[in-house]
Amino acid sequence: MISFRRLTECDFDMLTTWLGSPPVQTWWRSPHARSDVEEKYDPRVRGEAPTEVFVVGHRHTDVGIIQRYRIADHPPWLEILADAGFDASRSPGIDYLLGDPTIVGRGIGTAMVRDSDDPSDNGETALYLRPRPTQ
Repeated sequence: MISFRRLTECDFDMLTTWLGSPPVQTWWRSPHARSDVEEKYDPRVRGEAPTEVFVVGHRHTDVGIIQRYRIADHPPWLEILADAGFDASRSPGIDYLLGDPTIVGRGIGTAMVRDSDDPSDNGETALYLRPRPTQ
């Protein structure tokens, strides 16, 4: 069983640790110093950015985050998808990470995606998922 709660400022130290771990750095390219986390995620916590971020719990322990957004709110990503032949102008996007490497491969990430909001409930046309590790 997994749970979701909104990210708060109290989670920034935990998120900083997760973002700085080598397994997460493979997939999340963003800078991961505490100040970088504050700069990027504080507007999301305050509702000033269109991306919503949730801490995911498993068995009463925080294990990761999932964030959702409209692809149209991120023109560079919208352009990449358009160049690949996809019209994502009405589509949502998600990103997630597992901060605890001991739970990787146990279906938690699958459950996070499965149990997050159904994009069809909001009139979106599709959900595009494309893993892209750093080079």
